Amino acid sequence: MRLEEQEQLVRNPSHVFIKRIFYPFKIIYSPQKTLLNIHNEKKLGILATLTLVILFAAISIVISQNLLQSEYIADLLGNNPSQSFKNALTIFAAIMQVFLFFVNILLLTALIKIVLSIVKLKVKFRELLRFVIIAQSPVVLGLGIKYVLSDPSQYHIPVTSLAYLFSGLNMNQFLQIFLSKIELFNLWSLFLICLSLTIVTKQSLTKIVSILFPVTIIFNTLIELI
Repeated sequence: MRLEEQEQLVRNPSHVFIKRIFYPFKIIYSPQKTLLNIHNEKKLGILATLTLVILFAAISIVISQNLLQSEYIADLLGNNPSQSFKNALTIFAAIMQVFLFFVNILLLTALIKIVLSIVKLKVKFRELLRFVIIAQSPVVLGLGIKYVLSDPSQYHIPVTSLAYLFSGLNMNQFLQIFLSKIELFNLWSLFLICLSLTIVTKQSLTKIVSILFPVTIIFNTLIELI
């Protein structure tokens, strides 16, 4: 962080809080600068985390409401469930999605920490966790895009997956299923994590990518399968 920026934050501490609120958006179009700010300030900030969680929860609520309208769920709920019950079920589903969202973040952070330790790259767990959290912005964006652009004719192939990207090619069923579990926005998220680690470890992006991509792609694919 430049000296004039540090002096500005000292004179106007509210500036840093406002700036952190927009970290989940800035990471999309200005990743390098945003990651440098997080690294230099030594924190992500609760406001940035809350912004990300609120966006994820809002999308989850919309998706849950849509699922309640499906015939399969309607059959499970029986005839004419009350609106209050539907609302409670929607909120519960959203809370569970947020909970699993954070569990996934913690598991991914732990996995990356273990892999980095094996190759003798030292990164503090707390700092790594900050970067993994902010790197979920593309994942949240992808979730919204998947909902908006969902293709009913190819419901088994998410529009944000590698399988959909290569849907014009002839693929056997196993390859199609495998690629359908690899989300493009998860790859984007992983790239941001790798980019952040180049800042922390001073290693090249090529080296970090070659270390993390194979392991984390398998991890994310297994999560999708579960």
